[in-house]
Amino acid sequence: MNTASEKQVRLLIDMNSIVNQAMLGGTDHENGIVLTHPETGKDVKINSALYTVDRFLERYKQALEHFDIAPVDVVAVWDGKGGKAYRQMFLPQYKAGRDKLPEQHEVLNEAKESINTLLRFLGTTVVQQDACEADDTLAYLAKHLSSTSNIIYTGDGELTVLVSGETHVWRQ
Repeated sequence: MNTASEKQVRLLIDMNSIVNQAMLGGTDHENGIVLTHPETGKDVKINSALYTVDRFLERYKQALEHFDIAPVDVVAVWDGKGGKAYRQMFLPQYKAGRDKLPEQHEVLNEAKESINTLLRFLGTTVVQQDACEADDTLAYLAKHLSSTSNIIYTGDGELTVLVSGETHVWRQ
């Protein structure tokens, strides 16, 4: 635990990144499916929502233990509705070719609902700002939560631009 002379540690989780890794990583042998993407022709493995929630919770627990923090010291940040559209106004090709299959959206939304319920029950703050992607919200929080030492947990290497004396990035 943190001593009184140390700054409080706050873990900021890039939920879309970490939950997508949980959904797409490993193999759900019981309920997972494989579909062919209509645009790329590639097979896409989709694990079930329950599997996704379980894998996310494993990562969440690992992060809490690694940084010796409690769930109340965590802010879980999701992409807001319309966040991608805002950037596409300036960069029409932004995230072109990265569209998910409808089944992936269904699993992600089901898992998100369960994960948010569990996180809130544990005392974690869950944030989603409409018209903002999670990385924009994470940047804002890292800048404005300066009374804490912020650790951004993400799979997105581009968030390393946020590293400063008070903000660090933890990638797995």
